[in-house]
Amino acid sequence: MSFYSATASSYEELYGTEQQLKYDFVIKALGVESFGRVVDIGCGTGAFLRRISSESTFLLGVDLSLSMLKRAKESGDPSIHLLRCDADFLPFRDNVFDYAFSFTVLQNLPSPSTTLLEILRTIRPKWGKVVMTVLGGPEPSLMNLQTQGDCHPTVRELKPVSIKDRVFILWKSPDWPK
Repeated sequence: MSFYSATASSYEELYGTEQQLKYDFVIKALGVESFGRVVDIGCGTGAFLRRISSESTFLLGVDLSLSMLKRAKESGDPSIHLLRCDADFLPFRDNVFDYAFSFTVLQNLPSPSTTLLEILRTIRPKWGKVVMTVLGGPEPSLMNLQTQGDCHPTVRELKPVSIKDRVFILWKSPDWPK
């Protein structure tokens, strides 16, 4: 995390173009007109939330880096709410978000499966989706995610040509416990 805190002031200058390509790909792949209630896990400077602010009813960005959250707040968009918290211990009720996004975060966390289960807990059953990009090679914890009992999330991998990250969409299977 110290890397992100140290680069907060220049993050968008260094990585903005690459991140925008990811955002464009995901938005086009989802093909939705409204995202509803959104949480962005590892929101960094808030660039993605700013990008979808007109298509969402509620926007919340969470990050562990206080420096990144300060940069996000400086954007001045009053529709974006920000919270400093750990992605493995999200302080939200179950089933509250329509979409949870996480761009290039999972590979930096100590227990990706724990994080994914926590994020899945917060999305609504039936239509809620988790959309995440993962930098680099295979992420077996996405495909082999063990959940409560025999319930597993549905996982779909998208195959982008324009970005180097792998892109996954996850949602709760019909047998997911209420």
